[in-house]
Amino acid sequence: MSLSTFAAFLPALTREPQPPVDPTGKLLASVALHRYGAVMTVNQNTDTLGTNKYPSEFWAMQYNIKPTAFVSRYMGADNTLTNFGRVEKSIYFQTDRWQHPSTGTIGLIPDYNSTTWSSAGAAVFNVTAGQAKPDRYPNHGQQLYDVSGGVYGWDSVQGAGTNNLAELTGLIDAEKSQYSEAPFAFSYRNGRNDTPEVYAPYFLGGRNSFFSTSGDANTSYGSGAGLPNNKTARLDYVDRASATRYADFTSGVASIGVESGGTATDRDNYLAQELLKTVQSKGFFQDFMHWHTAGTLVRDMYRLTRSTLLGQDVHFAGYEEALRYLWARQSVQSVTVEGTTVSLVWKAFDLPEALTIPVSIRIDTTGTDLAGKHLASSVGQVLRKSANVFVVEVPYGTSSFTVSETASPVYIDLGVPAIGFELSGTTLTVTCDKPCRVALWKAATGTAESSLGAPVRSTAYQTVHTFTLTSTEAAGDLYVGALSERGQSAVVKVGEAPPNNLLFSDNLEGSSYLSGWNIQNGGTAYAIQHQAAPGGGKALRFELRAGDPPNNSGTRTEVYYPERLEEAWYSFRVYFPSAEYADETGTSRESIAQWHQGGGSGSPYNMLLIQQGRFWLFLDNDAGRNIRLDIGSQVKDFWHTFVFYTRFSEFAEGHIKCWHNGTLVADETGPNLAAGFSLPEVKLGIYKWDWNNSGTTTTDKRVMWLDEVKIGNKDATYAQMAGQT
Repeated sequence: MSLSTFAAFLPALTREPQPPVDPTGKLLASVALHRYGAVMTVNQNTDTLGTNKYPSEFWAMQYNIKPTAFVSRYMGADNTLTNFGRVEKSIYFQTDRWQHPSTGTIGLIPDYNSTTWSSAGAAVFNVTAGQAKPDRYPNHGQQLYDVSGGVYGWDSVQGAGTNNLAELTGLIDAEKSQYSEAPFAFSYRNGRNDTPEVYAPYFLGGRNSFFSTSGDANTSYGSGAGLPNNKTARLDYVDRASATRYADFTSGVASIGVESGGTATDRDNYLAQELLKTVQSKGFFQDFMHWHTAGTLVRDMYRLTRSTLLGQDVHFAGYEEALRYLWARQSVQSVTVEGTTVSLVWKAFDLPEALTIPVSIRIDTTGTDLAGKHLASSVGQVLRKSANVFVVEVPYGTSSFTVSETASPVYIDLGVPAIGFELSGTTLTVTCDKPCRVALWKAATGTAESSLGAPVRSTAYQTVHTFTLTSTEAAGDLYVGALSERGQSAVVKVGEAPPNNLLFSDNLEGSSYLSGWNIQNGGTAYAIQHQAAPGGGKALRFELRAGDPPNNSGTRTEVYYPERLEEAWYSFRVYFPSAEYADETGTSRESIAQWHQGGGSGSPYNMLLIQQGRFWLFLDNDAGRNIRLDIGSQVKDFWHTFVFYTRFSEFAEGHIKCWHNGTLVADETGPNLAAGFSLPEVKLGIYKWDWNNSGTTTTDKRVMWLDEVKIGNKDATYAQMAGQT
């Protein structure tokens, strides 16, 4: 299957099934496979921090990626960089060192990097000075056991040598001592993992040097997640290959027997393919590259990863964070619900001190008294995923918690920071819409991003940061990066406005509204009103009643944008008051958004409709395509956000994508126009054809609120349309 075919097929595989509704109206609770209820987890990592570390951090900030740097107190550490928080720090484990059995000091294993034994080696091992030996030998575990005659190391039959692995545990203690919080993930120095069993009691997982270019990336993430699926043994993660090594794809790595996977184009297609497969399998994707040799490939990998996963609910995590969440999640034995109280039973775990990442418990209030309400929890913090789906973050060992309705919700904010700036003389004031740390990169005018040096850092989480510059610095290139408390980041260039790409935008707060749009309704006083909206501010209220005078032969109250666009983005928010929008039985439905070609083309081929209390997408074409997608519950008394990307065509390049409340719910390619007619115009509002010609249904009234209407050109982005930039 080609990448394009696979990508087109993917939405049908990954579209989240509608949650089951307990017929008794009982609250549903379950453990989320990924933190925050995401569909997959992504990490990119490197070992040692040297050349290219500051540009790589800049690109991680720019593309909102959380990489991990495996470093050692002996090499490659930069605590100023890692303490800032964009780059996670974990252990680059020095497999060539040990705690000397006689002196108790940490040093190189005698003759490890030599091809001949010396007197130092002969003093501690059963060898003769001058005798030939393998390079990078002996390693912890079986090799040390064999060469020492059972004094050191570990044997698969006998277990630990007579030194009881003190040569290793002393080294582990020394490595972990450089951290304020001891790490439990590591990368093997020299890729040496000859006996991974010796590391399992001390770590949650470790990355080895291996990877594949053959389409079998390791993305396993415990029970029911990733490929291979259901990998639940610690050893599976202590000796783990990377899913990809993007920077090494074209060259291969001869030392581990991996040949070139092809050209740079093949590399990009392969990365996208494996990322999309990981969405499907709900796995943990990890890429490794040496930043110090990868150059701008770091940027390229981040950019491609973000564009490939556009609109997917992805958690970008540090390697350490991902493993801590995995094992905390695996430790939940059962989740039960009684009323609004959720109880958890936990399995025993041998490294409880490592489980510091909360477990995400998914709460579904559909069909309960809490449906459509704001929630608070007696334990942990709450993330609202949609009208009726929440995630409660509970610490490891929590026995129970209770959820309740609240009029003053405080939800986890995973939004990307919005950054403002004002440069007055040599004083730069940076503002953020949420408490953030800020990094300021200063460079001469025209400096390439790949040449950026160390930034100035303001490490307090606050909304206003002030920097004093020299006149030369103020006249040069200045980049501001902001990092929120929840690890979301963005970068702006001072003095450079971000590309707008918006053809139209109206938050409906002004005295006039939807300038340039046209109205279609029966002329009733209530059809469209500009009023105070539910939840505050202003919005448009649409009301349609059975028996309303027709407009253009239909019972409708709509607005339409007259410009017909071949390729564009659209976004809007809608709200349906429960007292004025009763669910209907049967097949009656109505449109709330449509792209209509007009001119005798017949019914529109692309519509967003409501039927029986659910949102549906109808996507048709001349070839007989009749796609009917159930994309979610039309929860009442809740603001729903829709984002559409559209490319209209009579041919195969036609494309429509739809996001509902941040989740990609449709991605359909192929012809989507009636041949021989003009491009469509977008229409928003209510059109109920079952009420045409005095028709009736089980209801006689429909009320919908509309707000935050945007239209973007083909170069707009999901983030712009969704209000993330």
